This record gives sequence, structure tokens and C-alpha cells, in this order.
Amino acid sequence: MTPLTVLTSAVGLGAYVAALLHHDLLRDAGYRVDLEVVEGWFTDHHLERHLMHQKAFHQDFRLALAGRRMAGSVEGRLDDERIDRLLSAWRGDGRARFFLWSGYWLPVLERYVASVPDTRVELDFCFSDAIESDSFRVHHEPAGVVRREDWLWNWRRRALGRRLPVPAGAPLPFAQRARRLVAHGGGWGLGTYTDVLAELSLAGYALDVLGPSAPDWAGRGPLDRRYVGDPDWHPWVRDAAGDLTFP
Repeated sequence: MTPLTVLTSAVGLGAYVAALLHHDLLRDAGYRVDLEVVEGWFTDHHLERHLMHQKAFHQDFRLALAGRRMAGSVEGRLDDERIDRLLSAWRGDGRARFFLWSGYWLPVLERYVASVPDTRVELDFCFSDAIESDSFRVHHEPAGVVRREDWLWNWRRRALGRRLPVPAGAPLPFAQRARRLVAHGGGWGLGTYTDVLAELSLAGYALDVLGPSAPDWAGRGPLDRRYVGDPDWHPWVRDAAGDLTFP
């Protein structure tokens, strides 16, 4: 069986976690499938800069918005020698189908497609957002590939698309749920969500607040909880078994 490849990025945990769920779904269905995170192929210098940007964007949301407008290709950040070895391994495996949860892999795939002119390469564009993310808009699609699109939620069609099952049993009906809310700013803890915590508490909600440095807030009640991510965990770092892991 020809192996499959799931490709994602650590820029947002929405695409990262979705890719992990997708990888596990394919693996459990009996496919041989690999998962790669593009930041894991950065040079040491650019990986350090990536972590610096992450910290700065968390501290200043205006800077994060400005950075989003300046989104560009990752080509200059990649370790070319390691990428060459990865492409060689793909050719050796005869890989031909790739599931992209991040467009940052498109320059790498362009190189791969050019190196296997007799292979019918299939690219599944997987979108976890309602519209295409910046990573897909700033990169070119390789010529001559078979393209498919899979949406979790397609805003243009106003329709749900694919489902990625989360193995946590049946969802609890809303009427049976506690009056709790989860407040967070995504994987990088961005945004102004902390500004409304006191207001939500006054409205009678118990809060679970997630972030790189989960804040305290006025009027925090005894049922409120704060969660801080493990500072030593990074999406591109594999565990002892060589697997990528959930936060």
C-alpha cells in the first residue's frame, strides 16, 4: 500500500490538532501514514525567531495583526539539506497523495512534483477555517497535480463539510451541560478575550481560561479555573516513540 502523508503547521493549533486527528483516523483505518509539521524543518535560527514572534504576538495583539498582514513564504526558513533528504525519502516510498492542512508546505511540494515528473501527485487541500488561511493564499499550487478540497465548514456554501471525530464519546446535550465557558486565544493565546472575563463572570458563567500565561481577573469565582500550557511542549517536537502529540 502506497503511504499517505499529512502535512500541517504549528502556526495555529486548529490546523495542527485537526491534522493529528486526521492522521490518527487514517492510521486506524489501516493506512500507512506519516505526519509532518513544517516548523520542524526550519533552521535553528528561524525556529528561534518563530518562538520569539510567538511570544511577542501573545504580548501585543496589534503586533500579531500586523504580522498577519505581512505573512509570506517559508522557503527561506527551511533547512534545505534536511528537506532534500525528506524529498528523497518520499521518492523512495513512491509517495503520491498528500493532505495539506497548511499551505506552507506548497513550496516543498512544488520541488517534489518537479522531481517526479512521471508520478500522478494528488493534493487534498484541507481547510479548518471558514475561508482559506493566509498560508494557502501566499503560495502557488504546483502545476499538473490532481487537486481536491475538503472543508470542515465552507463559508461560501454555508455548509458543513467533512467531520473529524474526536474520540470522547457522544456529546452531552446542551440542557445537561454546566453553565461554563472556555475562554482562549487559540494556540498562541492571541486576541482580546481576557478583556471580557469579568463581564462573563458577572453574567453567571464559570470560566475555564487557557493561555500561555492564563491571567487572573476581577471577580474570579471558586469554580473558575486557569490552565497554562507546558512551556516545554512544542508541536514539532516528537515524543520518545517518534510521534507528534496533542498539547
